[in-house]
Amino acid sequence: MLSGENTHDLVTPHSRAATVNTICCLANWAKLHPYQVNSAENFMKAPLLSQLGLIYIELFALKNKFNKILLTQPPFSVGDPLAKTIASYSLAVLLASKLYALPAVKVSIAILRKNNINIPGNLNQDPYALALVKVAVGEALTQACARIKRLVSSWRQISKDWSIYLLASKVIEGSQCLVSVPLCACLAMMQNIYQKSKGVGYWNDVDARLEWYRAKTDYKANKLRKILQGKLIDNRAAFGAFGLAYTIPEEGSVFQQGVDDSLWACCDVIG
Repeated sequence: MLSGENTHDLVTPHSRAATVNTICCLANWAKLHPYQVNSAENFMKAPLLSQLGLIYIELFALKNKFNKILLTQPPFSVGDPLAKTIASYSLAVLLASKLYALPAVKVSIAILRKNNINIPGNLNQDPYALALVKVAVGEALTQACARIKRLVSSWRQISKDWSIYLLASKVIEGSQCLVSVPLCACLAMMQNIYQKSKGVGYWNDVDARLEWYRAKTDYKANKLRKILQGKLIDNRAAFGAFGLAYTIPEEGSVFQQGVDDSLWACCDVIG
C-alpha cells in the first residue's frame, strides 16, 4: 500500500508543473496579492504531508483571527430599532384577529423571526442575545397588556364618546396598526370581558375566552372572525348612541394583516 508521500511522488513532473501553472493562473485571476500567489505556488510544490500540515496551521490561524474579531465586538444590546419593532409587534399580536391564545414570549419571537425585521440572524447560536430579546419581548407584552387594560377600564370615564372606534384609535396611538373591523372586534371582546372581570385575573379570563373560541371554531379563522365581529355588533348596539357614528374600515394596515398571517402560521408554536 502506498503512503501519502509515495502517492504524491507518483505525480509526473510534467503534470505537477501543469497543475502549479493552473493554480497560479487561478490565483492571479482571483486577484491575490503577489506574496499570496507565491505562497500558493510553493504550497503546490510541497510534499503531501507538508501540504496537510500547512492547511492545519492556516485553519488554526484563521480561527484565532475570527475569535479576535468576535472578542472585539461590543456586547449585544436591544437597540432602539429592535425595541420599537418589538413594541409594535407585541401590540399588534395582542389585537390580532387570528389570536387564539395570549401570546407567550416564544410565539412573539417566532413571529419576529418570520418577518425578519431587526432580529439578529444568529439568535439561536447566541444565548446571551436570545436572553436579552426574550426579556425585551416579555416587557413589551406586559406594557401592551397594561395599556389595553387601562384604556378599556377607564374609557367611559375619560371620554364622553364611548365609541369603540375612538377607543381603538387611542389604543393603537403611535403604533403601525390602523383602526379596522377585526381590531375593533378584538377590543370589543376585551371590553366585554372587563365588565365581568376587573381584577388581577382579567387577562387569565381573556385567555380562557380565547381558549373557548379555539375549541368552538376548531381553529377556523373565518369562524373566529365571525364570533369577534358579533361582539363588535353588540358593543356598537350598546354604546353607539354615546357619541358620533363612525365608519370602521373593513381591513387593517398591511402591517397588521402581516402579523395576523404570521400568527396563523405560528399556530403550532402556540399550541
